[in-house]
Amino acid sequence: MADKGSFSYHAECRIEDSSADDKTAFLLAVAKEIGGAFVYASCDIEAIILTGPMLREKAVRLNLRSRVGRLAPVTILDKNMELAALSSQVLDALKDKSQVLLFNVKEK
Repeated sequence: MADKGSFSYHAECRIEDSSADDKTAFLLAVAKEIGGAFVYASCDIEAIILTGPMLREKAVRLNLRSRVGRLAPVTILDKNMELAALSSQVLDALKDKSQVLLFNVKEK
């Protein structure tokens, strides 16, 4: 959870290059992650905000809204906002406003 009461999850996929079954599977996985975030938050959620260029496709917007719209109101911003969010988190870390977590990832 971020300090400002938000939860962020980043997934990246070139959905336009996928088959219909792959798209459905990916959107189901996104919806499951959103549902998991509700369990993790263990509090009332005011809104679900979805961002990214994959949301420019109307079928994708409708699919996700139908799956998660019962949990909270859904706002869709089909812009790339991830870099702005990342830079904001980096600035907070540099100003000691948020904790930096270090992970050791072993390569195979």
